[in-house]
Amino acid sequence: MINEYLNHGDLHEYLTSQRMKSIDLPDFLLIAMQIVSGMIYLTEQDILHNDLAARNILLSDNFNVKITNIARYRRKYHFDYYKLAHRCLPVRWMSIESLLSGIYSQMSDVWSFGVLLWEIFAHGQQPYSGQTNPEVIEMIRDRKLLLCPMNCPKQIYVLMSSCWQEISEQRPSFHELMTCLRQIEDKSTTTTSLIDDELISTRNSIQLAN
Repeated sequence: MINEYLNHGDLHEYLTSQRMKSIDLPDFLLIAMQIVSGMIYLTEQDILHNDLAARNILLSDNFNVKITNIARYRRKYHFDYYKLAHRCLPVRWMSIESLLSGIYSQMSDVWSFGVLLWEIFAHGQQPYSGQTNPEVIEMIRDRKLLLCPMNCPKQIYVLMSSCWQEISEQRPSFHELMTCLRQIEDKSTTTTSLIDDELISTRNSIQLAN
C-alpha cells in the first residue's frame, strides 16, 4: 500500500509527540474544523467513515488535514481494535447504536468525532484508557462516558458530550458542529484580544507612573 507522505504523520502521533509542549487552542480548533469540513463533504456524498479517529487523520505543514481510513492496517494501532463477531471494531470510538445494533449513519460518525475531539484535548491519550474493550462496551451501554480532559475548555467538553447523546437524532449534525466551533473560535479570539489590550493598558499605566 502506497500513501502520500505528510511530514507530521497522523494526528495521534503528532498529539503524543507534543504532549509535554503547549499547543494553542486556535491550533486545536483549526484541526477540528478542518476535520468537520471534510466530514461535511463526505456526508454530502453519502459516504460513511465508520472509523473516525486521530489515527486516521494525517497532518502536513500548517496543520493541513487529510482524512483517511488506513489505521486498521497499521500494526501500531492493533490494540485500538477489538475482534467482535468476526470483525475488528474500534469500539472506543463507536456509537451506542453501532455497538449494540450494528447501525451506522452520519450520526454514528458524529459520535466518533466527539471521541476524536476528546483525543485532541487529551493530547492523544487512548479513550477509556485502563479499561479493556469488553469493559468499554459495558461502560458505553451504561452511559459511563468519557470525562472532561484536563485543561479542556468547558464549552469544548459540552460540544463533544453533545455528540454522545444516546438518541442519535439529538446529536448535532456536522454543519451544526462547524457553526459551534466557529463561535468558540470567535469567542476565544475576542477574549485573547481583550487580554492583550488589558496588558498593553497596564504596561502603559506603569510607564506613565514611572
